[in-house]
Parts: sequence; C-alpha cells; structure tokens
Amino acid sequence: MKRELTKSEKEECAALKSIFLLRKRDAGLTQESAADFLGYKTQGAVSQYLNGKVALNLQAAIGFSRLLDCKVRDFCPRLSSIIEHETAISAEASDEPILSNPNLLALSQLRGRATPRSIAALDKIEQAAKQGRLKEADLILLEGIAARFEELNTQKS
Repeated sequence: MKRELTKSEKEECAALKSIFLLRKRDAGLTQESAADFLGYKTQGAVSQYLNGKVALNLQAAIGFSRLLDCKVRDFCPRLSSIIEHETAISAEASDEPILSNPNLLALSQLRGRATPRSIAALDKIEQAAKQGRLKEADLILLEGIAARFEELNTQKS
C-alpha cells in the first residue's frame, strides 16, 4: 500500500505539473516523450508524479528540471536544498574548484540534457577522473563517444 503524500509533496507535484503544462503547449511535450527522456518505460511514471500519486525523489526532480529547462527549486524546494547542500559539500571536499578542470567542465555541460541513467554513468566517470583511475584505453573510448555525439549534433543542425 502506498503512503499518503504530505501536503508539501502534493504541492511540489502540482507545481511540477503546472510547469509541465506550460512547456507542453510551447514545445509539444507529451507524457510519452517525457517518459522517454527520463528513462521510464511508460508514461505512467510521469503521470504518477504530475498527478501527485508519488512523491518526487531526487533523481526524478533532477530529470524533470532538465526536461523542462528549469531549476529544481522552481517546483521542489525540499529537494533543491538537498542538492545545494550536497554541492557545497562536494566543493569543500575538492582540492580544486569543481569547474576549474576543463575536462570536468565539459562533463558538467553534458549533464544539461542527460537522462537520470546517463547522469549516473557520468557521475561514475567523473569520480574515476577525479581519482586518476582512467587509463589510456578509457580515455580513447570516451573521446570516441564524445566525437560520435558531436557528429550526431552536427547532423541535427
């Protein structure tokens, strides 16, 4: 049995739905296309969030913010504060500013339109890079992937 959402969780879902409906008109967005972008098998998960049946979690909130080109705080202050807190901790723990390394800057830019699944993969790559665990073969593979994406983006233009 699912738990009842709190008032604030329902308000977060309602705020998300309102942003979704605005973008839907502007961009021809559908729940199906949203599900595809977010990595869900069907639009049912999108509907559950938009209609306040399931509370937003961190992964969903980040995915929706990328999909809708907005900030998590625009619809979910509760999770936004967690993201801001974790970002601050990561910045404090790093020996160098997060975006001072050009490779990490490029990686962070990839996250702009990434699905939650892609984000998880990028996080693993970023950690390996920060810890110096990427070998030459890894770098060659990543450069090949990056070149493929550049080629695909050029074809779309």
